[in-house]
Amino acid sequence: MCALIHEFALPLGDLRRLAVECAACETVMIVDLQGQTETTVTFCPTCRHDFEPSVKDRVRSLARLLDALAASKECRFSFRVAAPATAKP
Repeated sequence: MCALIHEFALPLGDLRRLAVECAACETVMIVDLQGQTETTVTFCPTCRHDFEPSVKDRVRSLARLLDALAASKECRFSFRVAAPATAKP
């Protein structure tokens, strides 16, 4: 018997849009990280809930890290995500 492992490979260049969900009202904001190190995530546009100041810094750090890894000439980086389990009839 043989087991197959299915994964989705996501190249870093494809990880450019970050979903940020407000803990207060559950609004989902999409932040484009493509070269946007000045991205601001300071408050929810729906309920105006203020995020902690560190959130903005973390989003900027993530954008910079993804840019640096994607620009690497020495090797390629990708995330591996397990495929959803299929339901058996």
